[in-house]
Parts: sequence; C-alpha cells; structure tokens
Amino acid sequence: MNVGTNNLGKDENFILLYLNHWPEIYISGTEVARQAAGIDRYVDDPRWSGLAISNLMEMGLVESDGHDKYRIKQRVPVVHGGQRRFIAPHLKEILEKHRRKFSRPDWVF
Repeated sequence: MNVGTNNLGKDENFILLYLNHWPEIYISGTEVARQAAGIDRYVDDPRWSGLAISNLMEMGLVESDGHDKYRIKQRVPVVHGGQRRFIAPHLKEILEKHRRKFSRPDWVF
C-alpha cells in the first residue's frame, strides 16, 4: 500500500494534525473526535473518528494502547550525512524505495 498524505481523506488529516501536537501521549478516541475537527462535528456525529482512526492504524501511522487511546506512531532514527535525524516510518519507507540522496546537510525530515 502506498502511504502518503495524498491518500488520506479530510478526517484522517484532521486526526493526524491533532495527534501531532502530543506525539508522546495516548489520547482517548472520544477526545480525538471532540477536538480534531471541532465541536460542531462532534455534536453532529460523536463517533465520526472511528473509521478514520482504524484507517490510520491500518496504514501504520497511528498506534493504540489497547484501551481506546491513540497516538502518532513513534519516529525512528535515520542516519543522514553522518548526523542522526528522526523520521516517520512511512516517510523512511518512501525514501528507501526511491533511493533518494540529499546533498544538503541541513535537510530536516
């Protein structure tokens, strides 16, 4: 499966943007539904985030603690230009697949 932000829907992007604020903390599914797309969306459909979260988990972008709490999947270290950088796992796979070489040592992942 090709994982990229182009493949994500609006709901998935809302959830990723929200979870990105707290990468180390697991956040409850109810809180994600309440905060990610605004309170109006939550009032209209309190369970709107369920399908989007399960799609993100299938793509490997979000992980769960098993108790209806979620967070962005942890970043993995990558050595680039002799320096350690951190990159999201799906971006690392894309870069390795295309065997990209970056000449700028200050490139930020």
